[in-house]
Amino acid sequence: KNLSVRGWYTIYVKNIFLRDGGGQSARNDDPTHANVRRIVGDTFAMNSGKGVILDSGTTDTYLHISMQKPFSDAWKKITGKAYTNNPIKLSRGDLLKLPTILIQMMAHNKHIDPNLGSPDDIVGLAGSTLDYDSPHDILLAVPSTHYMEYSPSKGVYTSRFYFTETQGGVIGANSLQGHDVIFDWEHGRIGLAESDCVIVGSLSDTFTQKKEAADCVLKDPVLSIQCRQTIDVSQCKVHEPDFVLVGTETWSTIVEFPGLSSGSNCEEILTRTPLPGPSQGSPPTVQCGSTGICTVRRSCEMLCSDTSLNQPPVLVEPTADDKDCGDDYTWGACLGSCVQSKMSSALMSDGFCHENKMQRATRSCHVDFCGRSDPCHIPFIVHVILGFLGADFSIWSKGAEDCVVNAFTAATNTDELGNFVPYFEPGDVKILMVSPWYQETLGTLESPSPPGVKVVLEVSLYNPQVTGLPQKYEAPNVNNRKHRRLSECKTSDLYPVAIKAHEIHTKLDEASFMENVISALKNNPTMSIPYGSLFSQTVSNKEFVEGSIVFSSWTIATEISGEAIYDHKIDAYLDHRDSIQVAFAYLHNYLFLTFTVLFGGIIFCTRSGKKQTYKKDTADRNTFVNQCRDRMKKKMTKRHNSYSNVRTPYFDENDTDGQYTNGEESCSSKYSKLKSIISN
Repeated sequence: KNLSVRGWYTIYVKNIFLRDGGGQSARNDDPTHANVRRIVGDTFAMNSGKGVILDSGTTDTYLHISMQKPFSDAWKKITGKAYTNNPIKLSRGDLLKLPTILIQMMAHNKHIDPNLGSPDDIVGLAGSTLDYDSPHDILLAVPSTHYMEYSPSKGVYTSRFYFTETQGGVIGANSLQGHDVIFDWEHGRIGLAESDCVIVGSLSDTFTQKKEAADCVLKDPVLSIQCRQTIDVSQCKVHEPDFVLVGTETWSTIVEFPGLSSGSNCEEILTRTPLPGPSQGSPPTVQCGSTGICTVRRSCEMLCSDTSLNQPPVLVEPTADDKDCGDDYTWGACLGSCVQSKMSSALMSDGFCHENKMQRATRSCHVDFCGRSDPCHIPFIVHVILGFLGADFSIWSKGAEDCVVNAFTAATNTDELGNFVPYFEPGDVKILMVSPWYQETLGTLESPSPPGVKVVLEVSLYNPQVTGLPQKYEAPNVNNRKHRRLSECKTSDLYPVAIKAHEIHTKLDEASFMENVISALKNNPTMSIPYGSLFSQTVSNKEFVEGSIVFSSWTIATEISGEAIYDHKIDAYLDHRDSIQVAFAYLHNYLFLTFTVLFGGIIFCTRSGKKQTYKKDTADRNTFVNQCRDRMKKKMTKRHNSYSNVRTPYFDENDTDGQYTNGEESCSSKYSKLKSIISN
């Protein structure tokens, strides 16, 4: 459960456990959990301040300092050694024996759909044995291979699980490693599930990378051009029946994963892939193009006597024991050239899978390896979660994904009048995850609704104003791998793309959107068995149509510094043609900084005004004194000139004129005594 209404994703940590014996998963081989030791600490202090936040941008994990002593005590009882964040020498076996840290977090909902099973049987939930009162709480497992960082240069391990915070804490990327995480801000929740996918290496062995995981991955090759189609049968008219005719047969395949720079490229993999049938003559010629289609051309032979007997193969109905020709007709990977392809094949009477060339297709795309690492090329990505009520998740397949993508694209690109609005193409949509969905009724689970399918997809929005975009791959570099240059763009070019993302969200908020998606799904000519049976109840039942919903959607800005949630409130000010609106946009985004600058300016102006007033008062006082001094000098000079012949001046005490009469009223009165002396 996300406790924060803005800012961080804050969760409530109920308990910390140490599990003796290690293990990568939250699933415990001991059903009694006798090997799990609870860390008794101050949970109030641990969740104080900003709370404990989930932050994938923080590398390590930091918890409250009050948990350090009880954690260290429990660690020493299990391992016999003191817990430390200093580098230590460990063997691989010793590393795997270190305890697994279990973090219990408060769930968003205390109840889950009973059709999903008991919480004791669901990996990632606390279960009744660990917490009888809250068995549905989330249990995050952090194995030693995640919190112990290895230094290859020094051959040491360092624990990156710290107890240094005076308020709250941070659960960083090393704890979230090996999990699928969904941040659902709109509904105030965070989804956590142990990942079962392997991209590079193995989750059970993060330090020993498997080379084949970085290699190019291809679909099984199919026969595109038969040998009999390339031989010259006319030569048999002038030669004997045992004359050997030489031709060329072509096999084709689709790239599913282009591989990484550390592995073998697609041409190397295809060269090592054995093809059906005999191979004659010179080595085959292998070529992989930028469209994602690889071909192998090899020599073949046929006797003249076989040409009349060798009839074209015919389509056969495959049995359970026959070769799977991969007739799901799915798209390959979207390569760096921003193109992807697909092929269809069928089993023929000769036992080979033959390509149906009429169904070979190529389209532009902006997912996978196209533009995701290029913010100017793909500046925004829209994430959407759809729920299809009544769909049968048990028969979901890759082919069904294509049907959903086409229907979603058609519904989004059609306005209220039925006109086409080109927001994006099917090649710009990628399905990230598919899972079963049980609709909750008024927040309870008393009467579970029929099952459905929840689909998480992303839409890459392409910037058409991008410059410096290469039309072809760059020249091969290390390992014969080709790379694309990063493109260039102006900030003002992103405005139309941001507006497009905002309009897509507006489209998704329409009450009839899912009805339009299902209508497009129903009318999709490519949706046949088994895809049709998957959505048969959804498209035919009005209640299921009305019950299908858009759970949420949000926009990701693919900035160079990292992806971030994009706020569409600034869209109204982003038009570069109005500099005043741009200024207001920046003020809106940096409200705190703007307030600080204004407040500082007011303080500065106020202090400057006080200084000016002080200087003015001082100047006025100095002016009055100077005036008095000048007047006094003038009078003394005048009197001195008038009575310069007086030799013996005296002062008469009885003379009233020589007394001070009003010394505060004027300058002359202050010097009346001097005047009387001079006059007498």
